[in-house]
Amino acid sequence: MNRQTLGQRISATIQAKQHLVFFASGLAVLDFAAPLLAVWLHHHGPLAGMISDGRTLFETLGSPGAAVVGVVAGYLLLTAWLRSGYIRSIVGTLHLSPQNGLQFGSMLGLQVITYLYYWVTNAGLRALGNSAFALFIYLASLVVLFALLYADYAIVISGLDPLTAIRRSWVTGRHRLSLSVGVMMGFTLVQVLLQSLIDPHLTGAFVHMLLLLTVRMLAIGGTTYVTDVVLVLIYVDAIERGVVPPDGEKTVGGGTMDWMR
Repeated sequence: MNRQTLGQRISATIQAKQHLVFFASGLAVLDFAAPLLAVWLHHHGPLAGMISDGRTLFETLGSPGAAVVGVVAGYLLLTAWLRSGYIRSIVGTLHLSPQNGLQFGSMLGLQVITYLYYWVTNAGLRALGNSAFALFIYLASLVVLFALLYADYAIVISGLDPLTAIRRSWVTGRHRLSLSVGVMMGFTLVQVLLQSLIDPHLTGAFVHMLLLLTVRMLAIGGTTYVTDVVLVLIYVDAIERGVVPPDGEKTVGGGTMDWMR
């Protein structure tokens, strides 16, 4: 809208909103701590051992108890609440919450769909081992992750329900294929690199790991923040170019920009 190229808008937004690195780091702490808490509640053990085990939050549901289910439910609720506020903060002023209950419900629904999919996929891969069918499931999972790439942004920016947001995300990804794949691969590679460099050194008592954990959370938060800004502006650019409509309509027109408030 201001005649800047997409790259210039991304660069300007990253600089203008750089304080949101701490918001993204807080979400990274939540993602990191929730599975550790669930594992600890299931069978008490040293923190370093639980970190090296590398279990995801939804792998802990293989033998659930009331406390573990509570952690999972609390994680989904808190993530949906804060993630909505975080995306609103990227495209507008600082917010710590969703715009309304409908937005929160849509984001929560997307979180449930996403992580149920993760749980089913992980369970299937563990059951199939190294078979050819396991490779097929893994490749299919990459397609699903690609389809989900813009879904949470679509919920906040375009005011969509979860299923419509996933369809909108798929359309955006197809029309911005090279950018979308590049960003997804870049984020994944950086995250894997950070984990491989830092996680093996997370040993001993918690107090001895605190500094390294802080570095880890800030590094992942910074990577996540840059990735989110890039993807948000790709989605907004797709709206402005008429690739996708601004709201739930089938064609561009009549959409409001409430997401900027």
